[in-house]
This record gives sequence, C-alpha cells and structure tokens, in this order.
Amino acid sequence: MSDRTLFHLDIECKALDWQVSALAQICASLHHTILSTMERLIISLDNLARSATPVPEPGQDEPEPEQWLELLRPFNTIEDLWLKDPGVSSGFCQALRTLPSGGEGALHLLPALRELVLMAASGEQSRALVQVLDPFVEARRLADRPLTVSYYGG
Repeated sequence: MSDRTLFHLDIECKALDWQVSALAQICASLHHTILSTMERLIISLDNLARSATPVPEPGQDEPEPEQWLELLRPFNTIEDLWLKDPGVSSGFCQALRTLPSGGEGALHLLPALRELVLMAASGEQSRALVQVLDPFVEARRLADRPLTVSYYGG
C-alpha cells in the first residue's frame, strides 16, 4: 500500500485567467494543510471544456504573470512540477520573467523544486521556453539547488 495521497481539484469556468485566479485563492487557503506536504504538482487544462468555447483573441483570457506567481507561491514543498499544456508552460515562463533579478526570486518561488516538465506545442516554443527559463535554472544552480528541465510535445 502506498503512503502517497492524491489530491485532485477541478475549476469549472471557461476563462483561463479565472481558473488560475480561483485556483490560487483555493491553494492559498489550503497552504497550511494538505499543500504543506505535497511533493508533485501537475497543472493541466480540461481541453474538452475549453474546446466548446470560441478561441479567444491573443491576449484575451490569458492570466497575468502575477496570477501565475500567486498560484505557485503556496507550494513550498513541491519537488516535481508538470505543466501539461503549452499555454500553461508559456504562462509560467512569462511569470518567471517578472521575478527579481539576481537569483533571489528563483530561490523563493518553489524552493524545493528539482524537476520541471513542460509541454510545448512545437520545437520553436520549446526553444523560446528554454531562453526564458535559463536565468531561473542558472540562479538555482549557482545556489546549489539544481533543477532538471524536460520538454515534451511538439
């Protein structure tokens, strides 16, 4: 019998920015309970629910970088983070760009993180994500908190 516990949470609204905001509020309130021991976080979108919705214009329905950071701040014990959607991967990376330079931000956000797995829609998106992630990964390496990054998809 495994000592692992699965916690699954669905946010039922069509706008991605609302999903991220609602999830951030829920996670902030659970911070000192179940989230305090969580080691793996998988973020994915319910593509079936989103496919019934017209495709938004670029920039519409996209969470602001601060919303992504707010969502991830409570996860101090996460060692593995899987982002199972190209839009989520891109949003996460854009949020990292807003962290303070000098490495301090990279050490305070997800301090226990060891593995990051991102889904990319294409090889071009993978290369763009690598560029954005490089300062974050390097700051963690220099602080003796190395991070393995993997890409899949596209």
